[in-house]
Amino acid sequence: MEWQAIRSLRRDLEPFLDDFEGCFTRREGREHLNRYVRGQLSDLTEPIADQAGVPPRTLQDFLAAHTWDHEQAMDRLQQIVSEHHSDEGSVGLIEETSFPKSGDKTSGVQRQYCGASGKIDNCLVSVHLGYSTSNTSFRCTLDSQLYLPTSWLDDADRCREAGIPQTLAYRRHRRSARCPCAASR
Repeated sequence: MEWQAIRSLRRDLEPFLDDFEGCFTRREGREHLNRYVRGQLSDLTEPIADQAGVPPRTLQDFLAAHTWDHEQAMDRLQQIVSEHHSDEGSVGLIEETSFPKSGDKTSGVQRQYCGASGKIDNCLVSVHLGYSTSNTSFRCTLDSQLYLPTSWLDDADRCREAGIPQTLAYRRHRRSARCPCAASR
C-alpha cells in the first residue's frame, strides 16, 4: 500500500475505532487504542508514544495489561464486514500457521509439527479465518484461534498459570492424530 493511501485512511479511522469502544472496560484503554493505531499510520520516525504525548510505558502497558473483550471485538469486526462487505461470491479462507518458539511457558508451545520449519519443532500452532470478496477488493482476518495440545489441557496448573480459560475443550484434528488442537467454540 502506498503512503498516500495509508494517509487517506486517517479520516475513516476514528469512526471505525468508535465501533470497538464497548470492548474496553476503561476509558484509558479506548484512548490508547486510538493513539496506538494512529501511531501505526504515522510517518514519524519517533516512537508512537512520543508523538501522542504520553510516556512510552503507557502504551506498553496498554498492549500488555489493559483489559478488553476479545470476543466482543471479533464479533464487532464480523458485524462490520457483514454489513459493509457482503458479497455473494466471497470466500472464507482457513490458514494454519505455526511459529517456532523456544521455552515452555508460552501457551500452546511444545514439540509438534511446525510448518514454518517443515519438521517436528518447538512451536505454536494457530488457525485463522480470512474473508475475501469475489473481486478481491476487500480481504481481512475474521477470527483466529490458538491450538492447544492435550499436554497443555491435561495440566490445569500450567493452563491457569498461562491464563488459559478452563472452558477450553479439546478437539482432535480431523486429518491426523499427530496434530491435536483445542477450540473454545
